[in-house]
Amino acid sequence: MPTDPSLFDRERASFAQLLQLVRDRAAGERALTDEFAAATADADREVQRTRRTNAVSRKKELGELASVHSAALADMTGRLDAALADADRKRHDVRKRAVNEYSTALEKARTDYKDKLWTADSLLEAGEKEARDRYDDLKRKSSAAARRVEGLWAEATPRLARVRLSREKVAFDPARLPAPPDADPVELVQKSLDGAEAAAVRLAKSPLSKLRGVGPTLALFLLAGGVGAAIAFPTMDWPTNLYVALGWAVVGGLILVVLVGVLAKRQVKDRGRVLGAHLAESARAVGILDAYAETTHEAQRKILADKHIDDRRKTDEKYQPRIADLEQQLAAALAKIEGDHARFTEDLRSRRASETKGEGDRHATAVNQMTARLDAELAEAEDRFTTRTTDATAKRDQTWEKLSADWHAGLAEVGAACRHLADFGAQRFPPWVEVA
Repeated sequence: MPTDPSLFDRERASFAQLLQLVRDRAAGERALTDEFAAATADADREVQRTRRTNAVSRKKELGELASVHSAALADMTGRLDAALADADRKRHDVRKRAVNEYSTALEKARTDYKDKLWTADSLLEAGEKEARDRYDDLKRKSSAAARRVEGLWAEATPRLARVRLSREKVAFDPARLPAPPDADPVELVQKSLDGAEAAAVRLAKSPLSKLRGVGPTLALFLLAGGVGAAIAFPTMDWPTNLYVALGWAVVGGLILVVLVGVLAKRQVKDRGRVLGAHLAESARAVGILDAYAETTHEAQRKILADKHIDDRRKTDEKYQPRIADLEQQLAAALAKIEGDHARFTEDLRSRRASETKGEGDRHATAVNQMTARLDAELAEAEDRFTTRTTDATAKRDQTWEKLSADWHAGLAEVGAACRHLADFGAQRFPPWVEVA
């Protein structure tokens, strides 16, 4: 069956139209994409360039502001440090002058105080040494006197023993001594020793005690025999006169020996008692001297100690208030210097804090102004970028909608032609099954 050329042409034209629609859509999409990409890329390049320029300007201006701020702070710090150093130097000079002024007076007062205390201590030491020397001298004299008393007893003991006497027989009871005279103990000892020495000499010179012994006894027998011979030989015959003379020698000698012994013992005893009394008085005088040495030494030491305490008290009362007053004046002067220095430095620090705050406020204001300006410029660039991208997007969307509408319209036209051809073919041509 022959084919209607008009239908073939119409079919061919429809496919050609569809192909053209595809080509137009592809070309339109490429053009639209390229145009949108170019517009957004140009807007992005512009905003990126603005951002970089803004960042560089921000960094540069922030650095400049920071440098100016640091220089201002350094200048303020340098001026404060110089002022503080000058204040410290002035405080040191004023403090040194005050310390030197008061230290001289304090040193003199303390030196005088120490000298006075040293003088008081030296006087006490010298007085105690003098008292000790006096005490030792009295004790030496007392010991020497005691030794002399014992020596006199030792010298008298053999003389007493010659007549069969002992120390106890002639010793004098100290309780029976009369009250001692009110005299110097040293003179009292010396006087009693002088009496004892004299009594000892008298005891040593006792004549009858010298008739004791072998020689004196033989002499007494010879004396008695001589007396008997002087009487018997002229009046009697021999050998009667010899016997009488011998009898007189024996009897008379014995009588003389006994008589001399009794008299010698009496004499030695009397003189020994005198010596005993003197020695008892001497022993008492030695005891008095010992007691006198102890009491006078203690009394002198007490006097010296009381005087030392009084001297130190007077010295303390004189110098301690003066030293304390000078120390208080020095402390007050130093406190005033430190107070003035503290107030001055506090004023300097307050002024620096105020200047630092002012500089900080100025710096913050400059930074804020610069930041606001750059932020405004960046915001303007961002707004332009947003506007351009929005316009590009809107234009793209509008063009896309037109392109889509043309695409769908062309598709609808091609579809209508294809449906018409299909309906027409269905009407004109039987199905392939039927033909077969």
